Amino acid sequence: MKSKIIKSFFFMMDMIFLTSCSKDDSVNNPGVINPPDPINTGTVKINSYTPEKPMWGDVIEIIGEGFPNNIDDVSVFFPGNQLSINDSVPTGADGYTCRGTVLETSSTKIKVRIPYNTFLNNQGNPAPHTKNNGYGEIAVKVKDKQFYKTDEYFIYYKSVPYINWQGISPVGISGVYIKPGEKFKVEGKGFGITTSEGALSVNGTTIPIDSVWYNVVAYGEGCWNMMATLPAGLGVKSNDLNTYTIKYVKNSRSVEYTLQGISLPALSVSGTTLPETLTPTSTTDFHITGKHLYANVIRFGDGAFSEEVAITGASLTATDVTAFVPLANLLPRGDKTYTIVLYDTYLNKSYGIIGSVRVIP
Repeated sequence: MKSKIIKSFFFMMDMIFLTSCSKDDSVNNPGVINPPDPINTGTVKINSYTPEKPMWGDVIEIIGEGFPNNIDDVSVFFPGNQLSINDSVPTGADGYTCRGTVLETSSTKIKVRIPYNTFLNNQGNPAPHTKNNGYGEIAVKVKDKQFYKTDEYFIYYKSVPYINWQGISPVGISGVYIKPGEKFKVEGKGFGITTSEGALSVNGTTIPIDSVWYNVVAYGEGCWNMMATLPAGLGVKSNDLNTYTIKYVKNSRSVEYTLQGISLPALSVSGTTLPETLTPTSTTDFHITGKHLYANVIRFGDGAFSEEVAITGASLTATDVTAFVPLANLLPRGDKTYTIVLYDTYLNKSYGIIGSVRVIP
């Protein structure tokens, strides 16, 4: 029995010794190969990319070798305005200051969105096209592998237009909505630096761009804005909200943004030609001037009596309409002063007192 116990002890010691030798061999013996680290093996290479002449904001597809499967392990740079992004920009990568947004990656393919560049000269025009401001190579950095860039040169100083999320104002903030006949602002990118570079439309109707401007912000990105006026004629005679689809086209690329806004322009009166007094020999016609004169009637009243007359030329875009004083009905009532109210019978809404007149028999 004792002999069997001793034999078992030595057998176990032999097994421990053999196992420890096997582990040492796996580390020191060059003939034993460990599983490779996919990030640190092979070289990075770009074979092709599409489209060949992309614009700012485009998503491009890079075909190559040695790419990682993890988005966090790869960075793609584009020629920029030479503002430093952060310490991760590889040494010697001057000009590659615009970091793209990597959307997908595999060992042979990277999908990346080109950032919007803001390299402009003092005259507000695109700077001379050099390697570092719109003519240049794509540069890829995979973790601690060698920095790789393409040999090909391409143009991307033109940009794809983009409207920011909630980029139309005013829009629904504390009840303030975009209104027909009033100015609105579009915030986004790629709108150019002149009002003639692109075309703006609302619900399919082209409208003029009042102004454009840009603000340079950090990290090689820019924020462009434009102002325009929503045509009054696109409204409808309703107090409900209306749907407006805003579309901007530049460089054969377009962006759309649909939102709700007020359907009816704000009506305002700036003046009338009605005199203070009227007699049997006075003219009975008078003009009303203002903005968006779509109310359809005038009401003459003295508290106990009311007379209603039609407005000629009323519309969403009208600025000068005509009405008349119904003297034939007012004179028999004697010397009276009447308040004149602008009213819309369709909407059952008053737009307030626009004046008063005394009728003398």
